[in-house]
Amino acid sequence: MKRLVKTLVLVSLFVFVCFGGVGQAAQTASVTEYDSVGVFKVRWDWTSNAAGTVNETTVGKSLKSFHGKIVAMVTIPDTNAPTDNYDISILDNDGHDVLLDGGLNRDTSNTEYVKKADLGAVNGTRLRVKVLNAGDSNQGVIILWIKQ
Repeated sequence: MKRLVKTLVLVSLFVFVCFGGVGQAAQTASVTEYDSVGVFKVRWDWTSNAAGTVNETTVGKSLKSFHGKIVAMVTIPDTNAPTDNYDISILDNDGHDVLLDGGLNRDTSNTEYVKKADLGAVNGTRLRVKVLNAGDSNQGVIILWIKQ
């Protein structure tokens, strides 16, 4: 009996460590990249975890490195919309937000745009998405356009 209890405890611990606990939502961030005549389009479709975050160290890293000026950004809440005033950062290899805080306090129901003058540039870096304060298992889309 002790052996069975010990085995069950170890299996439960393994499941908790590997899957983040029972009932917790998994964070996701899929990346799609398009290249068209000197302008790159990078799209992240994301889902927040139970803490309302998408952690940039585990998901959502771009497939290639980018060079150029970010000319526009759009955030689109999904039907399971994030909490109002959620925050987005797009980080470079050094951990700097290339949106220059342009992704903070996003709206829960409206598509929002940020223009070129308010965004940064990238130089040979893979981009990582970070989302905070989005609520449990909520979803959205981020699109960046980068001109070489």
